[in-house]
Amino acid sequence: MTTLPTALIAVVFKSLLRGKSLIQAILAYWISPLALGRPVVGGKKPSTSRTVHDFLKEAEAALVGPVSGHGLLELAAGLREQFLHRLQTDPSSMLPSYSHRLPTGCEAGQYVALDVGGSTLRVALVELRGRNGADEGSRSDIVSMRNFRINKAVKDLEGIAFFDWMAGRICETLSSDLDRDKPLPLALAWSFPIE
Repeated sequence: MTTLPTALIAVVFKSLLRGKSLIQAILAYWISPLALGRPVVGGKKPSTSRTVHDFLKEAEAALVGPVSGHGLLELAAGLREQFLHRLQTDPSSMLPSYSHRLPTGCEAGQYVALDVGGSTLRVALVELRGRNGADEGSRSDIVSMRNFRINKAVKDLEGIAFFDWMAGRICETLSSDLDRDKPLPLALAWSFPIE
């Protein structure tokens, strides 16, 4: 039989992937006959002697336990060990970020968002309304977005030729929706190390 913490984490994770809230996932596990390891007999749900309080204490221990007290120290030590190992064996995976400004949440206007992955370039023009947006659902809109395959020929481009290719894809995406009266801020994410 699966232990409670392992089973709980698995059920919660699967439920979250299906779009349920954490509370819905925990309650679904709690009322599930499988959670108690008892079969359903005659269509009746099995009775349980544990209280809601007991269940919630077990759920909290399973979810919070690994990151509280000594669990957090163990997690930090493990991360440190992995960082040191990667720095010694593959320094390019630990390049610093040169981002010198973080978003404030008040950004408004049109922005270009680029995501350069190993096989795909994603280009989007987004409209941000900052914290002063009319409501939660309208703080941003994707005005236009396109994905471009980075095939072997593109990967073999050297130096500025790759950036020229990217510029061409940006122009294709933004040509009709761009407000050309002012400079357009750009956000760029690389899915691999670049120096």
